[in-house]
Amino acid sequence: MKLREIYNVLSDEESRKFYDWSLAQEAASRHAEKMKMKLEDPREQQLRNWEPVPDMVDRLGGRNMKLSDQAVSAITIDVFIIIFSICCIIYVVFFREPYYY
Repeated sequence: MKLREIYNVLSDEESRKFYDWSLAQEAASRHAEKMKMKLEDPREQQLRNWEPVPDMVDRLGGRNMKLSDQAVSAITIDVFIIIFSICCIIYVVFFREPYYY
């Protein structure tokens, strides 16, 4: 049945011209698509293909990451500095005697 359809299209002059024209249109469309792909910015392609990476907590199943010894010591020093600063402010505001000239 397919062979009969092909023979009918190719044997009729008008059908043959339309078939040739449709093949030329498809080829031109493919060529234009290739040119469009060459002209696209690679960064835009990366943006379209970008997939978000889940947060660290999500990757660990809701658990927190264990801090390194260096991070723990840095946080400890920061906490002591903050507590010392708060104590200094409280001392100046409440316990220091005003100094007059």
